[in-house]
Amino acid sequence: MGTFGSLFGRRTAAAPPQYRAIAPGVVVTDDAVWGVYSLRSTNSDVKGESSLDREHDDALSAFRVLTGREAHLKVVWGRISGDTYLAGLDLPAVDVPGRPRVREWAETRADSIDELDLPERQVLLSVKLLSRKGYRGSGRSLGLTAGTVSSAEMAEALSLSVQLGRQLAHTLWRAQAASTETIAWSISREMHRGAEIPASDQLKGAQLARLVSGRAEPMPDHLRIVDARGEVVSFVRVLALTDFPEVMVTPGQEWIACLNGLTTVPLMLEGWEEPAPVHVLADVSIRISVLRGQQAVSKVGSVRVLAKEQRIEAGKSSAGEPSDHVLTAEDETAQMEMALQRHHVQLDEDHPRIIISASSIEELEAKSAAVVACYDAIGITAWVAEDEQRDLWLEQLIGDRVRVPDLGHHRDTHALAQSWFWAGSQVGSADPSVPAIGFTTGLTATLVRFLCTEATAAADAPLTLLTGRTRRGKTVAMMLAALDACLAPQNQALEPYVFLPDVKGDGKGLVDAARRFDVPGRVISVLEAHAGALDAFVATEPDFAPDAAAGQLALLLPHRIAADHEDVIQQAVAGEVEAHPDDPRSWRVVASILERGKQDPRWDRVGKTLDAVTRSGYGRLIAGRPSGEGVELSREAGITVLDLPLPQLPEAGKPATDWTAPQRAQVAALRGMLAWCSMMAASIRERRRVKVLAIPEAHVLLATSDGRAWLEQMCRMAAFMGVSLLADSQDVEGIADVPGIVEGLSSTFAFAQRTQRQQQELVRLMRLDSDSDAPHVIATLDRDESDLDGNSKRGVRRGHCLAQDRWGDVATMQWVLPSAEVLALLDTSGAAAAERDERYRASMQDMTEEHTVDSDVLDVASDWEPVPVSAGDFEERP
Repeated sequence: MGTFGSLFGRRTAAAPPQYRAIAPGVVVTDDAVWGVYSLRSTNSDVKGESSLDREHDDALSAFRVLTGREAHLKVVWGRISGDTYLAGLDLPAVDVPGRPRVREWAETRADSIDELDLPERQVLLSVKLLSRKGYRGSGRSLGLTAGTVSSAEMAEALSLSVQLGRQLAHTLWRAQAASTETIAWSISREMHRGAEIPASDQLKGAQLARLVSGRAEPMPDHLRIVDARGEVVSFVRVLALTDFPEVMVTPGQEWIACLNGLTTVPLMLEGWEEPAPVHVLADVSIRISVLRGQQAVSKVGSVRVLAKEQRIEAGKSSAGEPSDHVLTAEDETAQMEMALQRHHVQLDEDHPRIIISASSIEELEAKSAAVVACYDAIGITAWVAEDEQRDLWLEQLIGDRVRVPDLGHHRDTHALAQSWFWAGSQVGSADPSVPAIGFTTGLTATLVRFLCTEATAAADAPLTLLTGRTRRGKTVAMMLAALDACLAPQNQALEPYVFLPDVKGDGKGLVDAARRFDVPGRVISVLEAHAGALDAFVATEPDFAPDAAAGQLALLLPHRIAADHEDVIQQAVAGEVEAHPDDPRSWRVVASILERGKQDPRWDRVGKTLDAVTRSGYGRLIAGRPSGEGVELSREAGITVLDLPLPQLPEAGKPATDWTAPQRAQVAALRGMLAWCSMMAASIRERRRVKVLAIPEAHVLLATSDGRAWLEQMCRMAAFMGVSLLADSQDVEGIADVPGIVEGLSSTFAFAQRTQRQQQELVRLMRLDSDSDAPHVIATLDRDESDLDGNSKRGVRRGHCLAQDRWGDVATMQWVLPSAEVLALLDTSGAAAAERDERYRASMQDMTEEHTVDSDVLDVASDWEPVPVSAGDFEERP
C-alpha cells in the first residue's frame, strides 16, 4: 500500500527528440544518452499473499537502483508474429530431400502462431545515463538533425549501459539490454507505419530517418497519425492519471496490471451487425525520478512547514481552530519526513499516462470508455487532457522529457510498486532458437518455448513430467515434445533418437506424424514379425546378457517349475553362448532344450512349457522364433514405438509365487523393455547422441517394483548419460513419493486434477504457496464454457495446464497443435487407435506372409493413411 500527495509543477514546451543513434541497450539523442532495458514479467497467478508481499518489497528495492536518475517506464503492445518466430530459429534455407523436414515443421508452427494473432506485451525501462552537449532542431514530428555520434562516444554509452544493466539484472525485473530491433520497433510503432526494421546492431542516419518519418495531427482530445499519402492510419488518445486514493491494497488495485486483458465492444452504429469484443491493449508511459534522500527530505520538509503555517494562520482566524485537513497534512508530512530520514521509504516524482490507439474514432471512444471505467472501479481518475494531447504524446517517446509537469505526483515509491507493471505471465525458455509449444493464458499472453533436450544439454535435471486427469491432453503433449526433439534444428547433427514404450496402445500416431515430416518411424508389437524383439540377449549389454536371458526365460515358467529346473535353463543358456558367441538368441535356447528333452524328461518339461508360452503374445516378443529375417529394436535415428500393452502387471509387493501366467509373461516383457532402455541410455558409443525416453502412463510402471526402481534410477542417472526423460502420469501422489523422481524433475506440465488430495500433492510437488489459489486453478484448468463465437456451452478444455519451467517460473498455458493434419495424425481416441491397429496389423500380415520382413518393415507401410479428423474435433479430442 502507499500514501499519495498532490499534483504539482508548471507547464513547459520543447521540440520533439532528435535521434542520433540506436545500439543494443542505448539510444542517443541530441541532448542525452539513454540506456534501454527489457524487463521480464513475473507470474503472480498462483502466488500466495506472503509471496506477493515479498515481491512488492523486492520492487521497492529495485527502485533504489534508480535513485537520482531520470527514468522512463513504457508498457507497449505488439502482435506475436510467425515470421518473428521463424527468424529466431536456426533453420536451413530449404529442407534436404530424405532428411527430416525441419523447416516445414517450423513453418507449420509459424502458421498456427499467425492464426492465433496473440497480443504481445513489452516492458521497457529507459534510464538517462548522461547529458549530451548538442543542439535540438525543431519540427512538427520526430526528426533528425545534422551531426554524428563518434565511435568513442558510442563506446562510452555502451559501457555505461552495461554497468547499469548489471545492477538491474539482479533485481526482481531481471532486466536485459533491449536489442536494437526492439528499440527501433518501439520508436517506429508510434507512427503506425509498419516500417521494416533494419537488421543491424547500430542504426544511424538514413536508417533512423525511415523509422521516425510520419506526421501526427493534434486535435483537442486526440491525435491523428497520418501516412505519406495523407490518409489517417490511426487515432490516438492520451489519458493522464490525476487522482489516486490515499490508500491502495494488493490484490485488487494494481493500477497498471489491471489493463492486462482489458476488452471492450466498439460502439455500434444503427444497422450494423453487433461487433465482436476487441482487446484494448492500452500502452503505459510513466516518467519517473527517484529522489535522493536529502532532496526528498527537503521537499517533504517544505510541505510540512507550509502545513504548519496554514495551521498557525487558521488559529488566528475567527474560528480559532484549524481544519482537520490541515492538522492531518502536518502530521502526515512529519511522519513521512522521519521515515525518509530513517531510509524506510523513498520519494519519487512520476507522471503516469495511458495511450490508446484505434483504427476508427468509434473504436477509440469505446476503448477510452473501457479504460476510464477500469480505473474508476479502483478509485483512480483517468482524465482526457484536452488541448494537451500533442505534448503528452511526445512525452511518451523514448528519449523525451516531462512536458506537462502539473499532471504528475510526488509520493513514496510504494505507490509506484502498487502498479505491478512487471506482473504478467511468462514461462519457458527465453532462447529464441527453442521451439514454441503454445502460449500463456494468465495476465498476459506470450509464446511458451520448450525443448525437452535443452535441460540435459545444459547439464540440468533430465525429467519432464506431464500429469493430470485422463483425456486432458497429456499424451498428445508428450508426443509433440518428442517430435520437437527430432525436428529441432539444434538437434539435427546429433542423430536424435526417441523411444516410447506404449503401454496403453494409442502411441502409433506418433510414428504417423514423424513419417509425415520425414523422421524415420518404427513400431514394434507382439506380431509374429517382431518375435524376439525384447530378447534379453538383444536388449542387454553382452557381458550381462546370459544372466538376464536366463532370468527372463525363468519368468515365463510357473514358479515351481522354474525353481526345480533352474539348472536346465542355465546350462542351455551357457550352451547357446558357447555355440553362437556373436549372436546368441533365446529362441535357440528354447529349441536346444526341446531337442535335449527327447532324452531327458526334466528338460522335456521345461522345453514344452517354454515352447507353448513363446508361440504368441508377450512370450513371442521375448523368445519367439522370428519369421523371415525378423525385426529387432532399432538404434537408428528417429522414433521407435514399442506397442506393449501391460494391463495385468502384478502390483508392487505381490510375491512372485502368486503371479499368474499372464503376469509372469508381462513382467518378463517389461524387464526386456527396461533392459533395452538402460542399455541405450548407458551405451558409451551412443553418449553423444540426443536420446529421449518418453514414458506414457508412468503410473503403470510405478505400480510395480521393477518399474519403480528402474524409473527412480533412470531419473538419477539420465543426465549423466545424456538422456532426456518425458513421463506422463495420472498419479501425482505416486510421483511425489519417489525421491529420485522428484530430484530428477526439471519441468512440469500439470493438467487438471479433480480430487483435493491430488491437487495438494501437485501444489507440494511444484513448491507452490500453500496460501495461494493454486488448488482452485488446478481444478478448473479443463473448464471451457465458451466457444470461439462466445456462445455459452459446457465443454472440456484440452491441452490447458499449469506449467513450471526449470527456472521455477509458473504460469497457466495452452498447448497448441501445429495444424489440423498433425491433430489427425496424433489422435489418441479409441476409434482412431483401433482403426490404426487394424490397418497396421493387415500391412504387417501381408509382409509376414511374403517372408520378406527386413529393417524397412519397421517403417510403417506407405499406404497406411491416418484416421481422418477435422480441425473442429480438437475441442472433443486431446
